[in-house]
Formats: sequence, C-alpha cells, structure tokens
Amino acid sequence: MHSSFVVLSRSVEEQRYLMSQDSMLCLLLNRDMRTGEFDSSEEEDSGEEDAPFQISWLSLSVVQCSQSVGICPLPGCRFKNIKRNLQKDVAEMCDQGVQDVFVFCTRGELVRYRVPYLLEVYSQRGLRVHHLPFLDGSAPELPHCSRILEELQECLQGQRRTVIQYDNVFQPVCHEIFSGVL
Repeated sequence: MHSSFVVLSRSVEEQRYLMSQDSMLCLLLNRDMRTGEFDSSEEEDSGEEDAPFQISWLSLSVVQCSQSVGICPLPGCRFKNIKRNLQKDVAEMCDQGVQDVFVFCTRGELVRYRVPYLLEVYSQRGLRVHHLPFLDGSAPELPHCSRILEELQECLQGQRRTVIQYDNVFQPVCHEIFSGVL
C-alpha cells in the first residue's frame, strides 16, 4: 500500500454524511483557532509534561510471530491534566523506529484532544497512517475488525515497526492491561 491514509469502504450515504461532518468540524476548528475560543480542557496550563513519550512493546511470540507491536497514547495530547508536545512525541516515535501507526480516534476526538492535524504530522514525518476510526466507548463492527486485523497482519508480515494508539483517557487501564497487572 502506497497511500498514507486508509479509507474504509462505506456506502455513498455514509460517505456524504462523514464528509459533511468533517467539513463542519474543519469550519468550527478554523473559526475557534482564529478567535482563540478553542479549548478542550477546563483548566489550561501552559506547562508541558517532561516525561518521555512511552511506547509499550508487546511480544507476539505467543502467536508464533517474531514481531512486537507497540501500544501508546496519542502524541501531543492536551486534555485535562495531560499536556504533551506533539513534535517531541512524534520525534520520539520516529527515534524508536516506528513505521506504521494505527489510529482509532475519530477526527472529532483528535480535535477534542487538541491534535487535529495528527494524521498529517505523521505523514509529513514519513509514517504510514492506518486511520480506522470507530466511536469512543464502542466496539468496531466485525467487518471493521477484520480490516484492522488484515492491515495489522500486513504490517507485521512486512516486518514494519507498528504501533496502535489508544485514547489518553484510558491510559491507566491500558498500561495495567499491557503490563500484565490485570
């Protein structure tokens, strides 16, 4: 696959609806950024986290795969008490050799976490983006799951260093799960 973005097959009506939603989102985002009204957190603090960007690398040897897959939060997220620096976080991902990124957040969620241009930043840094969004708090439909697994399998078989990103709100739970605590 040469394209930086992956688009799922959708009906014409679904595509029109999503396009209208993305258009509205872009208009609102541009307006809010121009007027300084955009704010996704109740209390804004100009400070940023000094903690290094963490990617948890999971061995897939239990499924007879020599590769590892990384699990990490959204880089650059600025939501409530999380204040990350997008450029530093993406640079850290690149320093760790990441080549492919699976992003399940919708465009609206990316705006909410103050990284509306995350997918574009990834592409500019040479990362291959698999944007396969599904609504927060819901599970993807079976065909969507199949698509995610097919693309992940393609990355792993191609020996590509791949990460899957999770929503920062679930960071503590994800770290417990992937650290073997739960």
